[in-house]
Amino acid sequence: MFRFCSNPRNCDVMPPTEESWQAKAGPNGIDKYMWLRKLRETQPDEYFRLMVYKTQEVMPFIYTPVVGQACQEYHSLGIQTRGLYLTLNDNNWNIYAEMR
Repeated sequence: MFRFCSNPRNCDVMPPTEESWQAKAGPNGIDKYMWLRKLRETQPDEYFRLMVYKTQEVMPFIYTPVVGQACQEYHSLGIQTRGLYLTLNDNNWNIYAEMR
């Protein structure tokens, strides 16, 4: 998707014949947000390369205002979460000792 350059300031991240990430992502902010989430999960190197070289273009879709909209519509987006969730009622081990 992207190419490397010896001096990133003097070259484009994407080849001129390749369509832009925005065209691939979709017409609206939520589509772009979801495309970027999928890119982060499936190709993290490409995702972070895009963050570095196209920061101003990408920032509205990974931060405000689109993330606020994504939070409001979270239930309908079908987002798969990753992580470990613990509560104080998880008595199988001492959470406080593990966090130190």
